[in-house]
Amino acid sequence: MAIEINETADKIISIIAEKLHVDREAVNPQSTLQDLGADSLDMVDIIMKIEEEFGIEINDEMLKICIMFKM
Repeated sequence: MAIEINETADKIISIIAEKLHVDREAVNPQSTLQDLGADSLDMVDIIMKIEEEFGIEINDEMLKICIMFKM
């Protein structure tokens, strides 16, 4: 069964909000992780949690692409 896009986005927002101790409403398409107060260690932790949650591996090339774009 495929996961719906909204469900996936909701899980990612929850992971970010929980890790950075911010309200879910603060995590929006205009905010970057840096805007939300994340440092490099926070970003690694967020990526690891996303990988764990979805059973995927985000390689370095994909990570570079993700960092270049806002949510």
